[in-house]
Amino acid sequence: MSHFGKPDLKKRPEDRDRIRTRGYTLPNLFIFITPLNINNLLGLLLYKVSLKTSFTLSLLTN
Repeated sequence: MSHFGKPDLKKRPEDRDRIRTRGYTLPNLFIFITPLNINNLLGLLLYKVSLKTSFTLSLLTN
């Protein structure tokens, strides 16, 4: 009890908030989901850029 007592929380209050964050409670799920979200966002961005470039190329060729 002395290791997790109140004086430790007074010294380091960030430990109290660290337990509530999603990345700390589910680290494996968080690490697995974030690259998928980044890949989806990059895919959407590249898709929009390719649509814009194809549209401008079609205007330039006509």
